[in-house]
Amino acid sequence: MLKKSALLVSFLFLILASCTQGQGDRCEIDNDCDDGLICCHPVGEAGSEGTCQLYEDCCKNDDDC
Repeated sequence: MLKKSALLVSFLFLILASCTQGQGDRCEIDNDCDDGLICCHPVGEAGSEGTCQLYEDCCKNDDDC
């Protein structure tokens, strides 16, 4: 029984870990976001938490990206 429980927990973790974020959701890297979105970080705040945005919304000019 313990093996089955551990296997189920591992399976659920893998499924949840593979979920991506939608527009406006929190991200750290581009791969955290759904297709067509990038992880947009506040300008001048390297290492800060970002949000998933369309490229056009995040990169108003080349300095933003």
